[in-house]
Amino acid sequence: MADTRSRDGHVREAAVRALGASVHGPALPLLLKRANDWVPEVRQAAREAIAAFLHADHLDAWLPALGALAALQRGSRDDHAALLREIAAFLLSPDHVVALKAAGADMTREATRFLFALELGHATDEEARFRLLRNAATSADVVIAATAIAGSESLQMPSHRIALAGAACRSPFASIRADGLRAALRIGDASTASLVRALCADNSASVRAVALAALGDDRGRVLEEARRALRDGRTDPAAAIRCIAFARLFARASGDDRDALVVAALADASSRLRGLSVAQVRKGAFAPPPDVLRAIVTARVEALGHAIRIAGHASPWARLSFLLDASTTAADGSPPRRLLVADLERVGRDLERAFVQPSAEQKRTLAQAWRLARDRLPVQLQRRLALHLKASGQANSES
Repeated sequence: MADTRSRDGHVREAAVRALGASVHGPALPLLLKRANDWVPEVRQAAREAIAAFLHADHLDAWLPALGALAALQRGSRDDHAALLREIAAFLLSPDHVVALKAAGADMTREATRFLFALELGHATDEEARFRLLRNAATSADVVIAATAIAGSESLQMPSHRIALAGAACRSPFASIRADGLRAALRIGDASTASLVRALCADNSASVRAVALAALGDDRGRVLEEARRALRDGRTDPAAAIRCIAFARLFARASGDDRDALVVAALADASSRLRGLSVAQVRKGAFAPPPDVLRAIVTARVEALGHAIRIAGHASPWARLSFLLDASTTAADGSPPRRLLVADLERVGRDLERAFVQPSAEQKRTLAQAWRLARDRLPVQLQRRLALHLKASGQANSES
């Protein structure tokens, strides 16, 4: 096998002939490479050696050799058409192609694409071509899927073309789904309407854009269904869609409506959506009161960071009340606990520049939160906060 790479053409030719005689499976990729050798005698010896592998007993040798076969197809030192036809006829016999595909997990991406291209190039009747393209349209390989949807125009039967477009609309790739929907719209089949409605809720903006542009008379009904779903509190599994929906609602909302949206967005499972609520508070929306923030964090601890940032836009006493209350249940040494203590340190410094006195209700909630949280705080932080609370007229604030 090493001699097939020798600089001496005679050595390469002798090595190729020896490998052909041994029919040594791992040598097949090397033989395919030598079939495009710059020495005619080596090329001829390689063709003869390769012919020995065109038997069912040696099918396993072809799986790791498909990449080298693809390279031979691009070779230009000789006319390889006759050899390639023989190989294709062997590989594409029904039993052989099924066996190769069954071992597909062991194929490289290049080998998988080559086998698909080989099948497609030799699919002469429409039914076989359609089945091949339809299966490929949902492939996890974007190149194969793109090739499949591009092959739609080669199909003569409208039923085949619309079925292929529908398969493409189920692709894991947004670009393929968009192309599938465009293809379906060009065909104009009655079933296209259901595809359009379904893809209006796609998690890709580009796919939704194609679908929404094609809605026609259904546009109003579909948009109303989306509004009703949002009003009813149902959440779409795609965070991107929820973000778009909330962003548009925030753009139109004001006053109490915007404040309610802030609470709904902060309680969402998506970090991106919780970030929208923080941005709205920065723009002037009211920060939810401490008890609302606390309820949200209790239900979804991952919302703590966003809740802390929102509390930073409330009055310093409301912020302190929330932080103290939340710290009572955070486990010592846990990330939420460290986050809360760090912000309590900051609020302690901020209170040195605060001139607003807590309301009677704030004094009541602060007293309760302080009583529960005080003994678990670092000593220096206890003393600093106790001084602020005492200065604000709080009784029993000493640590």
